[in-house]
Amino acid sequence: MDTPLDLSLRKTGNGQRKPDLKCVYCKKAFDRPSLLKRHIRTHTGEKPHICDICKKGFSTSSSLNTHRRIHIGLKPHVCPLCGKCFTASSNLYYHKMTHTKNKPHKCDVCPKSFPTPGDLRSHMYLHTNSWPFRCPTCYRGFSKPNNLKNHYFIHTGEKQYECDVCKKKFALQCNLKAHEKLHYTKDA
Repeated sequence: MDTPLDLSLRKTGNGQRKPDLKCVYCKKAFDRPSLLKRHIRTHTGEKPHICDICKKGFSTSSSLNTHRRIHIGLKPHVCPLCGKCFTASSNLYYHKMTHTKNKPHKCDVCPKSFPTPGDLRSHMYLHTNSWPFRCPTCYRGFSKPNNLKNHYFIHTGEKQYECDVCKKKFALQCNLKAHEKLHYTKDA
């Protein structure tokens, strides 16, 4: 997308003039065209960097590179407290807050607070009831498409994950994993 850039100049503290690149949507200023271009994608939704494996799109090449780690199973960011591994350093950063109980993102409507901006954003749907994803069967709202997909198994009854020990079936892999731990704790 070719968006006209405002290339007016601004004075810096030492008297030099630097480009003052303004976003045409919100007027936020940037000093480098590449930063402005990346920012504009937050308004347009443009995602030109496509994963060659799953075809998911990303607004930056660095986001795509981080995503690719999912496909190869690379999780280089390790929590020093519990050993849990993450594909992105930002995920580790927010995970560490679960250990400290630090919840700096506060709701303006109720007393709740959250460790991540995304958690707060998801919570706000409770107050507005403007969920971005709704179940076509029961109309329950969800903040993420994956949460809706997982919920939908309630209606379909589909259970594709089976315990190797007792053959009990589960709709979600995380529920199977939790169940399997019960077998191992009984044997220990």
